[in-house]
Amino acid sequence: MKLRRYSRRLALMASTPLGPLFGGSRLRANEGEAMGTCQPPDVEVIKDAERIVYREKWRIHEERAAGQLAGTTSLRWTRLFPETPVIRVVTIDGVVVGQVRRNGGRWIATGVGQRGPVTDCDTFRAAVLALACEAQRS
Repeated sequence: MKLRRYSRRLALMASTPLGPLFGGSRLRANEGEAMGTCQPPDVEVIKDAERIVYREKWRIHEERAAGQLAGTTSLRWTRLFPETPVIRVVTIDGVVVGQVRRNGGRWIATGVGQRGPVTDCDTFRAAVLALACEAQRS
């Protein structure tokens, strides 16, 4: 008899929602995604605002870098963010042709308006030259 009561309790516990036990968060499964936690709408609003601020910061820095290199001749580059040498904006005769960024020990060149990389090289110089060759072909 005791075994039956115990198994009924387990079945009852398994069928009750977990919300009250875990701070009101409920588990859900959406199409195309694994089980996750439900987030309140205000968290999504904050994340959207952070993404907007980040994109605007990026755009402002791109404009500043392009302005620095606008009057230059030949192949030139400058840091996208002054505090870090990871991403550099590259121009030819003052026209922005793309960016080169460091990823571990590699350098990745990306053309203007492209999502994917133009090339993935061992050295900064090779990535800049590949970007310049790609820009000349276009």
